[in-house]
Amino acid sequence: MNLQDREENRRNNSVVGALINNNDAEVKEKEVFKAKSYYLSEALYKAVGLKAALIGVDKSAVVREALNIYLKDILENLEQLMKLKSK
Repeated sequence: MNLQDREENRRNNSVVGALINNNDAEVKEKEVFKAKSYYLSEALYKAVGLKAALIGVDKSAVVREALNIYLKDILENLEQLMKLKSK
């Protein structure tokens, strides 16, 4: 297995790569994003850029996925509240 094969395998098996490439059979609605500005340390900024380059996505996709993982419990609670409000 050469470097190109390993990189392709890494992209195909990454969470962000799966979301971006939509390898799943199910069709997802296009999500609307809002542009916001946040301050990052130089180290975080470089890490986001490196991760984006390694998996072949933009920096925003890396940050969104990291926040989705970090805030998973809160997002689930918000989803439940929205369902209750719609009833």
